[in-house]
Amino acid sequence: MIIARSPLRVTLGGGGTDLPSYYENHGGFLIAAAIDKYVYTTLHSTFQKGIVIRYSKIERVADACEVVHPIVREALLLVGVKDTNIEITSLADIPAGTGLGSSGSFTTAILKALHKHKNCFITPQELAKMACYIELDLLKEPIGKQDQYISAFGGLSCFEFMPDGQRASRHGSLHTVEFSIDVESPAASRIRGFRGPNVTAEARPDLRTGRADLGIGHDARHDVGVFRLGGDSALVVFP
Repeated sequence: MIIARSPLRVTLGGGGTDLPSYYENHGGFLIAAAIDKYVYTTLHSTFQKGIVIRYSKIERVADACEVVHPIVREALLLVGVKDTNIEITSLADIPAGTGLGSSGSFTTAILKALHKHKNCFITPQELAKMACYIELDLLKEPIGKQDQYISAFGGLSCFEFMPDGQRASRHGSLHTVEFSIDVESPAASRIRGFRGPNVTAEARPDLRTGRADLGIGHDARHDVGVFRLGGDSALVVFP
């Protein structure tokens, strides 16, 4: 059995600049943090012919082309999994639709599991790029690229997206975040002094929720509960 997990995320600055409509004209730059809430995918071989997919629904099909779930179908076809006796199950710590990037986490998790099933190694950069290709290019989803990249790399990172849409670079993990909060005018608040091995930057946070208590080593509160920054990606294989 193969168990893959990818973290959900929060955006600390630059949200929206990862959308094609923005970075194709201006380039994009954002800072995001993975959290300790995850999407899990399990994959194992079965004794019966057919592909079984378990998520909020259960699918039993004879071939990958027949899978209804669009991300699962395109991932199976793209990776080239031809087995017809596998079962894939998806679980998550938090329900979909919370705004924490669950679709990107799901895509990277299933791609990791499928590559391991084929005994193929994939880097975080390649994983993020493939996940973006599935969701943005094949499925034409109106989304950005930060979910796939932060779930593939984990931790607290900043990413730059080039106007050509073909290049996206990680500027290294960050280890210090300082906050400047204006309690009388939250819109004027800033997250400042992002410092890491390769970057120093300043960004304005998205304070639509009215919350500004995110911080390294401190609990970050959200409508879905309490989480901590710095989630990571993982892959476990049971013989």
